[in-house]
Amino acid sequence: MPGLGDLPVDVFLCILDNLKDDRPSLNNLALTCRDLHNLANPTLYRKYAEEAYSWAAKKYNEATLRRALSYSAAIPGNSQPLFEAIQYHRPQFVKMLLHARGEGANLDIEARNHQGFTPLEAAVHIHGHMPASIPPTIIKLLLDAGANTQPRERGNTADCDYDGSLLRYAVKYGSAAAVQHLIASGRVDVKELSPNGWPLLIDALTDIMQGHEATAIVEHLIKGGADVNMLPPADPFFTPLLYMITDYQKHAPRDFRDKDRATMLALLLRHGAEINFPVPNPPIRVAIKHASPTCVLVDLLLTYPALDVNYTAMAALPNAREEDRSATALTDAIESAEYSIAVRLVQRRPDLDVNKGFPLVSAVVWGRRMPLARALMETGRLSNASYRQAMEAAIREKCFDGNLMLRLMIKSWVGVAELRGLRDVDYVKQQLMDLKEVARQARSWIALGILKWSIRKMSRD
Repeated sequence: MPGLGDLPVDVFLCILDNLKDDRPSLNNLALTCRDLHNLANPTLYRKYAEEAYSWAAKKYNEATLRRALSYSAAIPGNSQPLFEAIQYHRPQFVKMLLHARGEGANLDIEARNHQGFTPLEAAVHIHGHMPASIPPTIIKLLLDAGANTQPRERGNTADCDYDGSLLRYAVKYGSAAAVQHLIASGRVDVKELSPNGWPLLIDALTDIMQGHEATAIVEHLIKGGADVNMLPPADPFFTPLLYMITDYQKHAPRDFRDKDRATMLALLLRHGAEINFPVPNPPIRVAIKHASPTCVLVDLLLTYPALDVNYTAMAALPNAREEDRSATALTDAIESAEYSIAVRLVQRRPDLDVNKGFPLVSAVVWGRRMPLARALMETGRLSNASYRQAMEAAIREKCFDGNLMLRLMIKSWVGVAELRGLRDVDYVKQQLMDLKEVARQARSWIALGILKWSIRKMSRD
């Protein structure tokens, strides 16, 4: 008895086309025998293309996707199969769909999903929430296929914190490899400004504080052409180097604020960041005022010979304030009560001007710090004026610490004078005699006694 399999092919296909929309029944019909399966399967895939593509992506069934494409099953106009392949991270599926597009399939790689994302935007967003060990293969595939890297006007955002800059979005939510692929495409601008006027490099330093690929991301941006010395319109005295030094990243883990910030600082300097720029607000001054308990950033800056610890360029500015003309990194450290940094400066920088701004006086007045005073005197570079003014300050303090520092300074000054010759010794002796009058006027009797004893000792010697 003749069966369905004996019907002419055209008649059977006509029956399939006119059957009601009942996928289980059609599927059962196709399973009746091998011949009917071979005839019905292409029709089933074409008729239920959207379900086939979706099921293949969710179940990671490459065979189903391959059959749907081979049967020329229409890809939905909203490119849903591509979005689902991106969502479930199926790089092989994305590759197959893009290959079919190259062969003439109707796949729109600029379609938008329910969030308003294009496939490339969705890939960047999703990859940003994946472990760093997963390579951004899908992003590269879409870029190679010509996906638009500027798919929307700036300021036109989707559901997430996105200002229209795909590179900035990749920095914020992506990985170093994703940033690298975007830059390598040559279709993004690493020098672009945010709507608030900040360069991408500073925004990157802001957004990646909690990331584990921060160094690699910044390095890709710099190698791609980001200006490490750019003064942004939002703040003309705020370079990326200064941003890294200041403690604005309070949301970041504490260990990042120390070790990793030093690593980032070294990276910026290695790639050409000017260590004394901007001149009116030099990085070492900012580092001292924002010093962490470990002082790692200050320690790092002090290792660079080009660092101007004397603020020479700042003092030469036509509009420099008087206090800036007499300032150095040392006086800044003393005024900020960073005495450990002050001692570091004196001990590690032989180019430091230990007389500019009279830091020995500050050591007496700003806290009577004995270790700092000793370090200054041990340099052998203190001038007669520095000794004289510091002694006057110690006399007027009229306290135990002041008197103790007075004795140490007299001993140091006399020792330096003896090395210089008899004329200098006589000069120091005369200065000590003059200081007796200062002690009398200040009614600092212990200081007066120290001065008298020192003069008698010099006379005996």
